[in-house]
Amino acid sequence: MRLNPLRFHFLGLLPPQPLVMFKRVIYPIVGWATSPSYTPNWEVERIVPVSLASLLDPAHYGRFRPLVLPPDSDQRQPLRAVDFPCFIHQEEAGREMLWGATYRLTQDFLRMVFDFALPANTPLPLVERQLDAAYLNGSR
Repeated sequence: MRLNPLRFHFLGLLPPQPLVMFKRVIYPIVGWATSPSYTPNWEVERIVPVSLASLLDPAHYGRFRPLVLPPDSDQRQPLRAVDFPCFIHQEEAGREMLWGATYRLTQDFLRMVFDFALPANTPLPLVERQLDAAYLNGSR
């Protein structure tokens, strides 16, 4: 994110997050940016502001089923046999989903700071979206 270290107050660490699709581990930190000015690097497609109140509202959660278009086929297929838990954020520009490592990092933060967890056996709506080739091969 290229945060200015002189305007960033370190608050603590979150548990490391191994990535499922790539052989990498994320070592997240939590901090307070007094005058945030974000300059995303190549790994960040865009920044989506989400309110804390939305993140703490179970009505904004669902199941995400990423779809892929296999080579030599016109039929979309699920990426895996399981759905991923997700946070669904609706904005004027459309719907965004927090899933995968970003979702797990966010849930760790909410659990550690606010003792928040979705109630067990909560029926969650299903959201499907096709992943592009750049996402799948990590070339973005």
